[in-house]
Order: sequence, then structure tokens, then C-alpha cells
Amino acid sequence: MMQRHTLRAYTLAELMVGIAMFSIVALALQSAVLLASKAIPDAKGVNVNQLAASRTAERITSELSFALTFTELTANAITFTVADRDNDGVDETIRYAWSAVAGQPVTRQYNSGAAASVLDDAREFAVAYDKRAELQATTYTESAEGLLYSYTGALLSGAFNVDKDEWCGQYFMPTLPNGTSSWRVKRIQFVAREGESGNMRVQLRTAAANGTPTNVVVDQQRVYGAPYSSGWGWQEASLANAGGLSPAAGACVVFRGESDTEVDVQYQNLTLALLGGPKYFQTINTGTSFSLNALRALQLRVYGTTTTQDPDLYKYYLASVRLTLRCGPHTAARVHAGARVLSAPEVAGP
Repeated sequence: MMQRHTLRAYTLAELMVGIAMFSIVALALQSAVLLASKAIPDAKGVNVNQLAASRTAERITSELSFALTFTELTANAITFTVADRDNDGVDETIRYAWSAVAGQPVTRQYNSGAAASVLDDAREFAVAYDKRAELQATTYTESAEGLLYSYTGALLSGAFNVDKDEWCGQYFMPTLPNGTSSWRVKRIQFVAREGESGNMRVQLRTAAANGTPTNVVVDQQRVYGAPYSSGWGWQEASLANAGGLSPAAGACVVFRGESDTEVDVQYQNLTLALLGGPKYFQTINTGTSFSLNALRALQLRVYGTTTTQDPDLYKYYLASVRLTLRCGPHTAARVHAGARVLSAPEVAGP
């Protein structure tokens, strides 16, 4: 027997519910499509903005490559000169700048003319600089003359009779500031008297390890006892070529006699409390050998200068300039460019 199948019809209520559900789904799909379309940049707008930024970057870098000097190097502005273009004998000045306010233009100013826009609606204009540092030759500064060493006192004194056979002297270590690279003796003051109106040389010599003088005479001056008074007084010898002395070493003042007649140089007898201080020495065999005497000291003042090395000095040269440009709201339109500065001019550092 054949069976008949009948189709069940939807009621009006079921139909209304179905239509409502379809409307909700359709509205949701429409919203999703709208949001997605807003999230995707306008390809045409990106391309237009990127092309505008690229053209501006190309214009700037082409001029930067042949720049001669730079007078302004900041994050949002650059000013430079290029060779004379109008035969007036004066180089041309070009300035590119941005106010760093989104939407404001990047401008170009040529010489004293008005600044004109080269990129509208700018959102980025950043300039970075690659500099080459060059260490300059070391320089030194010599101080004004000052007191380098002094030993004076009021102890019991005696006279050393300086003649051609018998000499005396003293080792000293100058007081030097930190960083001294060398020092120079200009004047030596000592206490002396006429004696027998002899003459002697006041010498500056290098010192042996034990504080006695070597045979190396750094500089010297001949002095005469005749002008000295018969009483003790401070005398002076000037040295013109006693420079370049090592800050790690002291030196010796030597009173070398040149005549049979004497010049008297005063020494002081030290107390035990002062032993180990000044290093007094003398010779009785024309300098063949020197002996130290810890119980004596010469009154000395040594004046001179010190030389210190100046801080390292660098000069900086501009090797290249890097640019970042963007106009319009899309970050995808950002453009990076760079230019090698052929003249590599000197600029401020760092």
C-alpha cells in the first residue's frame, strides 16, 4: 500500500522568530565587516602619502650630499650651505624644518626667502647624524712660576767654603700637582756670603738613587762672591734650560767651586728630630765622589713651573645624515632615507 508523505507548514509565529534571528545575524556580520574595513588602511591613501614623503626625502638627501657646511643640527631641523648657484660669489643657505606638531608641514627655506612647505600634513620629520671623531695631537699647558721646594730654618748654622776642590749641595723633591707630566726650574735661592770673593757655578744635576748628584748637568749659572756682602744673605741663580724634568724624580742643587778663593754657602746643623729630611752632600775631591751628611741641610728655595697634559681633544666630522618622514595618519607610510655628506665638514660634537 502506498504511503503519502505530507509537508509540515511553519506557523506564523515560527516564521517571525526565524526572520528576527536572521536579521540579528546579518546585522552582526555587517558590523564586523565595517570594523574590519576601518582596521585596514586605505591602500590608496598609504601609497599617496608614502610617495609624497619619498619625494621630499629624495629632494633633501640630494641637497645634503653636496652640503659644504652645517650651522644647525637638531632633531627636527637642519641648516647647511651648498655651493654658489647664482654666481654672486656667495654660497647658498638651505634650511629644512618641522615644528614637531602633527599636521604641520615640513618647510624649506632658501637663503633669506620665506619658508615654503615641501611636505604637508607631516606626522614625522626626524633627523639623525652620524659623526666621525678624530683625536687631536696631545697638547700641554705650563703653569705660572711658583715655589717648588723650600727648606728654611733657624737652627745653628755653619759655613761651607766652596772652592775648586770642595763643593756642596742638596737633593730635593719638588711638590707637584696631580697630573704633572714634567717640571722646570727657573730660579734657585740660597744663603751665602762673600767669603774670599771666589766664584762658583750653581748647577742643577740629575740625582742618583741615594740622593747624590750624577755627572749630568741639566743647567747651570756662574755666580761671583764679590757682589755678596760679608754677612749672610739670600742670593739667587737663574736657569734658562732646566726643563723637561720627570715628576717621578727629584734633582740635586750643586755648588761647584771654580777658583782657589772661596765663596761661603750656609748650612744648618740638624737636630735628631729632622734626620731623614733634606739630603745634604759634599765632596772634597772635585766631584769624584760625594758623601751624604744627615746632620746638615742647606737653606734652599727652588722656583719653577709645572707642565700638565691637557684633556684629550677631539674634532668631529659629519659623515652622513639619516631622515625619517611620514605624512598622513598611516604609520605604514613612514619613509626612511639617508645621505652621505661628501665634504665631511667639521661640526660640533658629540
